Amino acid sequence: MQTDFLIVGQGLAGTLLSYELMQCGFDVQVIDNQHFEAATSVAGGLINPITGRRIVKTEHIDELLPQAKSTYQDLEKLLEIPLWQELNVLWSLSNIKEENDWYVRANQVGIKDYVVAEPEIKDILTKVKNITSFGEVRHAAQVNISLLISAFAKKLLSENRLLLEKFDFDALTIDADFISYKNIKAKKIVFCEGHRGRFNPLFQGLNFAVAKGESLIIKAEDLPKTRILKNNITICPLPDGTFWTGSNYEWNPTDTEPTESIRNEFEAHLNDFLNIPYQVVAHHAAIRPTMKDRQILTLIHPDFPNVAMFNGLGTKGTSLAPYWAKYFAKILL
Repeated sequence: MQTDFLIVGQGLAGTLLSYELMQCGFDVQVIDNQHFEAATSVAGGLINPITGRRIVKTEHIDELLPQAKSTYQDLEKLLEIPLWQELNVLWSLSNIKEENDWYVRANQVGIKDYVVAEPEIKDILTKVKNITSFGEVRHAAQVNISLLISAFAKKLLSENRLLLEKFDFDALTIDADFISYKNIKAKKIVFCEGHRGRFNPLFQGLNFAVAKGESLIIKAEDLPKTRILKNNITICPLPDGTFWTGSNYEWNPTDTEPTESIRNEFEAHLNDFLNIPYQVVAHHAAIRPTMKDRQILTLIHPDFPNVAMFNGLGTKGTSLAPYWAKYFAKILL
C-alpha cells in the first residue's frame, strides 16, 4: 500500500490534519487505536473568545475564530452531521467591582465586539442561587468533537484509509525519501498522538506537562439550551439535550480514571450555583496534551525530514486545531 502521508493518531489533531491534506488532493492513511483516555473522547468542545475574570481576549482569537468556524462548518457539510453551535456565555459576577470592571471592558476597543455590558438575564436569575448579575460573551461556540471524530473515522474506514491498531515503532523503517510501516510505504509520517506523544522514541525531550481533566454529563430540564453558564464551574448545552459540565486540571496524573472526589467537588459547585434539580448521567476523565510553554508542536524531525509531529493543542484545542492544522499542512506540502 502506497500513500503520501501516514498519520498516527486520529484525535482532533490527526483528524483535522488529515482533512486538510485530503482537501489538497493528497492520499492519507491513518493509524489509530481509539484509546479511551484521549482528550477528544470527552472534550466539551468549547470556544470562548474571552479568558478569565480579567476579561481579556483569548490570544489570537480574531484569527482563530473565523478559521474554526469555516473548518467545522465545512466538515458539517462533508460529513452531513451537526458540529458547530454558536452559544453566548453568561459569566456570573460576584460583586460591584466585578460588575464595574465588566462594564468598563465592554466598552473598550477590541473587547466590545465580544462582550455585552448589560445582558438580558431575567429567565436565568430564577434558576441560580445568590447571583444577581451576569456579563455576557458573544461569539462563543460549542463543537461536537466526539461526533466529528467518530464520523470522520467512519469516512476513513469506508475509503480504506484507517487502520484500527496500536502503532508499533519496531515496524517502522525510515529511509531518505520515504518511510515504511508493515505493508505501507509513505512519503512522510506525522505523529498526532496527543498525550502519548511524550512516549514517542523519535521525539525525546519535549516539554510535555500533561493534565487530566474530568467532566460530568447532566440532565436538567430547566437549564437554558442556548447559553453557556460560567460560575465556579462551566455548564454547556449539548445537541442531545444534556449538559457538559467541568472542568479541572490534575497535572502529571498517574492514571486516567474518573475520581470520586472530583465528582463530589463538581456536584458541590452545581449545588451552590443551581436552583433547579439536575441528574448526573455520566462522569468522564481524559488526559490533555499540554506543554509547559503552551507551544503548539508543529515539528519536522531534525534528522529525518520525512518524520513530523503535530501535537500540544492543550486546553484550547477546539479553537487552535483548525488554524494550526491548515498551517502545518502547508509546511508539510
